[in-house]
Amino acid sequence: MLWVARMGAGERVDVPSAPFGHVFIARGGAELEGNGSLAAGDAVRLTGVDNLSLVAEDGGAEVLIWTTGAMR
Repeated sequence: MLWVARMGAGERVDVPSAPFGHVFIARGGAELEGNGSLAAGDAVRLTGVDNLSLVAEDGGAEVLIWTTGAMR
């Protein structure tokens, strides 16, 4: 599944729960709960994603979030 968000400054988006996830910051910057600040071009791969939030920094952010199930 692919989610796309255009976030205003301080706006919060929850990363959907999934066995595997990938967060990509296309524009701006955001703080990923428990993982620090991410800037444009940064990406994070996640395993066992559950209840993480992403908060846009002062200039806002455009983000792509992919989630997948287990590969067999």
